Amino acid sequence: MDAQAATRRGPPRTCLADDLAFYMTTHSNLVDGISSPDDVAFFAKKIIASHSTQAFDYVRRNLREVQRFMRGPSNSDLTKSDLSAVESNWVDMQFIERRLDKARMELEDILLQTCSSLDPPDPSTITSWKDVSADFRLLYHRLIYLQQSAERINASITGLASIVGNRQAFREQQLSLHAAEKSRGLTFIGLVFIPLAFVSYIFSMSEPYGPGGEQFWLYFAISVPMGLMVMAAYYMFDLGFQADGSGWSFPRIMELWTRATHRQGQPSSNSRQLDKEGYGIHIG
Repeated sequence: MDAQAATRRGPPRTCLADDLAFYMTTHSNLVDGISSPDDVAFFAKKIIASHSTQAFDYVRRNLREVQRFMRGPSNSDLTKSDLSAVESNWVDMQFIERRLDKARMELEDILLQTCSSLDPPDPSTITSWKDVSADFRLLYHRLIYLQQSAERINASITGLASIVGNRQAFREQQLSLHAAEKSRGLTFIGLVFIPLAFVSYIFSMSEPYGPGGEQFWLYFAISVPMGLMVMAAYYMFDLGFQADGSGWSFPRIMELWTRATHRQGQPSSNSRQLDKEGYGIHIG
């Protein structure tokens, strides 16, 4: 009764030695008794194959979770995708891919050392459940399939991370441009009011230059041209910056001025067409 109860409970699963002791005690009849080291190795190989199968199933479930994340509603609209979640899944996939590659190389070495074929097992040639070589060959090809799936998912996540990163960079650029437009508006307001305040400070806005005074008109006669001069100087300074961000350059202003004057001096396209056809009138 104790042996039957232990058999129903299964192995302790605390370590490989305890599991081997359990199977050799309760299932030694499967190999006609423990008479050689090969019988002990048979149970060890079966235990390792079983644990490897469970580990591969765990990896397969993780890959499905990553695929479910990529098909989720958050990724249907990339503007709502969380870049940190994408990066976290990318790191996990990098780890899984490295571990799968290492496991494949180790399993391949085991098959080569035991002179086993690397081809997938043919079910029609398997005549006994004791064929351990067929178990490891099946695990090898299942591992290759998992590795290929991980590589495909990793490539997809890399592309998704690039797209989401570009989207976020674009949003940040739009915010920067919006902030620059606000700064430009504040600068324009400052350009308007600074000359007014400066002129009023000079004249102190007292008699006869204050409101209602005889010479109050001097305030506008001086402040308005000065404001226009300040704004013209500001825009001239702004045009002098290079498009590549290398800094301010006076030849840049001269280039824009030459281009503008050259464009004004060119005849229109209609007049050039008339001259070409001989219908234009030239006044010498």
